[in-house]
Amino acid sequence: MQKKKGLVNAKISSAIGRFAGLKEVVESKVEQNLGICGMCGCSLQKKVKFNILPALAEVSPEQLGLVVSAYGSRAFDKCWILNESLEHGTVKNLLTGKIKAIGPTAESLLTAYITEKQQAAKNANNIP
Repeated sequence: MQKKKGLVNAKISSAIGRFAGLKEVVESKVEQNLGICGMCGCSLQKKVKFNILPALAEVSPEQLGLVVSAYGSRAFDKCWILNESLEHGTVKNLLTGKIKAIGPTAESLLTAYITEKQQAAKNANNIP
């Protein structure tokens, strides 16, 4: 079922791309090789063409849970949707809601990841 959903997402992305005047990108051999994520089924072509919000909106908490379960605390570095969603206010709120739906373990991982990033930024700013 996941692969079928990914195929449908890829077809929708392709149609939207043509409609939006991105025909050259849609037909690019490099982009055709991007395919879909084997973990959550998202269209990797969306990363190239579209804003993060629609990509995150299509991914269910269960699909994100697969990524979190597989990678644990590294999930936010491994998954482009998880990583990029933390950079934008509205999208971060949507991600937070989906992470809460996964459960307390995922929520703890998100909190730890954000804290770690904030500490790393502080440390980088304190270097003479």
